[in-house]
Amino acid sequence: FLQTWAQENNWDYWYQPWLLNEKNTAAFRIYGQLRYKLLPYLYSSAAEAALTGYPVMRAMPLAYPDDPAWDACKTQYMLGDFLLVAAFTKEVRVPAGAWHDFWSGQRVEGPATQPVEVTDTRGGALLVKAGAIIPTWPPCDHVEKGWSPEVGLLVYPAAGSAFTLHEDDGTSLGYRKGEFAQTRLTCETVGKKVTLTVGGRKGRYAGMPAARDFTASVRLPAKPSAVALDGAPAAEFGWDAATQVATVKIPACGDKPRVLTLE
Repeated sequence: FLQTWAQENNWDYWYQPWLLNEKNTAAFRIYGQLRYKLLPYLYSSAAEAALTGYPVMRAMPLAYPDDPAWDACKTQYMLGDFLLVAAFTKEVRVPAGAWHDFWSGQRVEGPATQPVEVTDTRGGALLVKAGAIIPTWPPCDHVEKGWSPEVGLLVYPAAGSAFTLHEDDGTSLGYRKGEFAQTRLTCETVGKKVTLTVGGRKGRYAGMPAARDFTASVRLPAKPSAVALDGAPAAEFGWDAATQVATVKIPACGDKPRVLTLE
């Protein structure tokens, strides 16, 4: 599920989803929903790959060419700019810098090597690089177009980071003629202040909505005392103390940038 192409075609074992027991069906469903949720991240990364040749799935030596020790690493890879995936291994090597366990939210400081916890619902390690801005869609059963009326943002603040959300109609080859839109997402941390900017959308494609609602889920060390959207107090804000995530609604995102600050 955490690759550029996901297809269930294994007839060697009785692992087809319609033949799984209840436990394995739950795991299959979790990963299936996660993949659909990550589609705008994967789609945007694929658009970058088409423009630059830099692949979505990146061997560790490609992502970290200055460290020869990565040359022998065959059990993990980068999926886009921000996700590290490990498979068929009992341990994962964490690159230098700050990372977050996607499942538990635990912060990990690299370089380090840590064991991989495999559970009934988690088949391997999935780490998020500090600074990540990961666009998401609500989980769905199938995809009919290259955009969603609702967009989520999983934000792991660091000193500064950016990601470009790519969207098009999802059905035609119009993108080859420039019929697509891009939204620049940036996040900056100065002291205790985190600034997330949803840039003004650039470009156009058939069926593009005038505006959409974004929801930012921002991981923070503590509950913010002030949350503002475009300089005014945010109308819809929530705090989950267990996961240390602030959730803020950013409505009517379109051609004009919107700026969220938390401090």
